[in-house]
Amino acid sequence: ILNLITSIFVLVGGINWGLVGLGMLFGRDWNFIGVVFASLPTLEIIIYLLVGLAAVMKISCCRCMKYISNTCSVCKSGNLQENL
Repeated sequence: ILNLITSIFVLVGGINWGLVGLGMLFGRDWNFIGVVFASLPTLEIIIYLLVGLAAVMKISCCRCMKYISNTCSVCKSGNLQENL
């Protein structure tokens, strides 16, 4: 479940940054999160923090994310290099 949630947040963040970049090419603001949650700046900040946290988790954790005592119980890896 945690792997799915982090994947969704990373996907949303990636799409949002892609839209920001395209918007910059056309001189527009296509920040989807900013537009949707403009009236709720605190929620917007929370979403950005969750996207960043999800990205850090994806970078630092095993793909199957079944860590017990710093070693994955499924793939038996203990660091990022073994998972790439």
